[in-house]
Amino acid sequence: MNWESKRMKRELEGLSGTIRDRTLVLSPNHEMVFPDGYPFKPPTLLINKKDHCNYLCKLYSNYDSFVRKYHIPLECNCNQTITAQWTPCYMGKHVWNEYNSYLQQLKQVASLQVAVKGLPFDDLVFTNICSYL
Repeated sequence: MNWESKRMKRELEGLSGTIRDRTLVLSPNHEMVFPDGYPFKPPTLLINKKDHCNYLCKLYSNYDSFVRKYHIPLECNCNQTITAQWTPCYMGKHVWNEYNSYLQQLKQVASLQVAVKGLPFDDLVFTNICSYL
């Protein structure tokens, strides 16, 4: 077993899925593709066959004005992802965990946006609530 095979086997320890060639299938909609040169080049997480950074940026754009209005400490993660600062000590599970963490933050923002539209409070109240995120 060569070092690449060993590294791919280690990837499965932190994630549940199956490996096909250099692709880790995490679910029907989520795949992680490991490029030639991995672990020196980052894997690409695909959501519905689209790069996860593009997917999250598009999702973030739906909430951008709301985030700014209420001073929510959340930014688009396009240039701040782990893949942009990749080193061989990272693994696919780090990319997956970062994606899930950011997705949870976006879901919280979406819930807050629904609350703002549905509750009769002043903007100052929501600004204070959002400061705790």
